[in-house]
Amino acid sequence: MEEKNIPQQDSKTQEQKKSSNKGPIIFLAILAILLALLTGFSIKNLFETRSFAEVTLEEKNKALSIIDELKGQLNNLEADYDKLSEENEHLEGRIRTERAQIQRLRAELRSETVAPEDAGKFKEKIKELEDRLEEYRRLANVCESDKQSIIREKSEIETNLSKVKSNLSKVEEEKVKMGRRIDKGSHLSVCELNIECIREGLFGDREVDRARRTDRMEICFTINENHVAEPGERDIYIRIIDPRNRVLSRSGTNTIEVNGRE
Repeated sequence: MEEKNIPQQDSKTQEQKKSSNKGPIIFLAILAILLALLTGFSIKNLFETRSFAEVTLEEKNKALSIIDELKGQLNNLEADYDKLSEENEHLEGRIRTERAQIQRLRAELRSETVAPEDAGKFKEKIKELEDRLEEYRRLANVCESDKQSIIREKSEIETNLSKVKSNLSKVEEEKVKMGRRIDKGSHLSVCELNIECIREGLFGDREVDRARRTDRMEICFTINENHVAEPGERDIYIRIIDPRNRVLSRSGTNTIEVNGRE
């Protein structure tokens, strides 16, 4: 009987050893599975993080590109406004408002990160500034056209004025000449001039032919008809000179000057 029970105890002992060896193997298997899951999750997170970083960098580069593009448009727009202002000083007051708006937009681009979806509002404002620039250009062209028209009219007026002045000068010259002719034509002339030298005596006056015997002269003449001279009374002065061209008079007080002559 004893010999039969010994093998059964050995069999149980071996089974207990096998079951005790399975515990660590299962634990290691579970640990390996957990490590595999953890590694897979880490790798997944790594790829997701890397993908997110790439997307973020791409969006950043795109935003920077948009900002540079908008800044370039603003710079070109400002240069166009400056040129228009230099060529048309009368528009300086109106253009000053648009310049201030350009500076505000440029400041916003420096202080903010412009996302692609936010670029629309800047583009709309830039489009408004471009439209106003075109309006100012059309206005400047109209003003320039009016200016050229005024310059042409001014030139024509100055030419006509010069002609009028020239004609007036000629008229004045003709007027002076005509005045001289009228003045000359208005001078009275005489005809049928008759001079008698008279000597006064006790028995009456008689005509003599020597100057030393002459006491007075009687001069008779007829004034010719003159249609130019103004009608009215005239003072007529007679100048009698000797062969030496000296004025004959009783005394120096009996002479007067007429037209600069004694």
